[in-house]
Amino acid sequence: MFSSSFRLHPSAFWATAAAVLVGVIITQLPLPAAAGLVGGAAVLLLVFIQPLCGLALALLAGPWGAYENIILGNTLLDSGQALLLLTLVAWIGRGALR
Repeated sequence: MFSSSFRLHPSAFWATAAAVLVGVIITQLPLPAAAGLVGGAAVLLLVFIQPLCGLALALLAGPWGAYENIILGNTLLDSGQALLLLTLVAWIGRGALR
């Protein structure tokens, strides 16, 4: 009935091992750093999948730029500008692939 011919593809093994390793690393981080890492990765994936969402996120993050300058001091880019730059890179990359 059941055959024992199930073989795991090597790339699937390494992807699973990498996911487990990232999970272990995230559990060792403090909660704000882990939440920032997971949230940042989610935003990055969302922007590369759908660049229009990155534009909406940049518009939402834009007004916080002045507050960031007060807290962090003068920085080269605030979060709205960084999101807009990421969105432009994703949009140009998507256009170049077509």
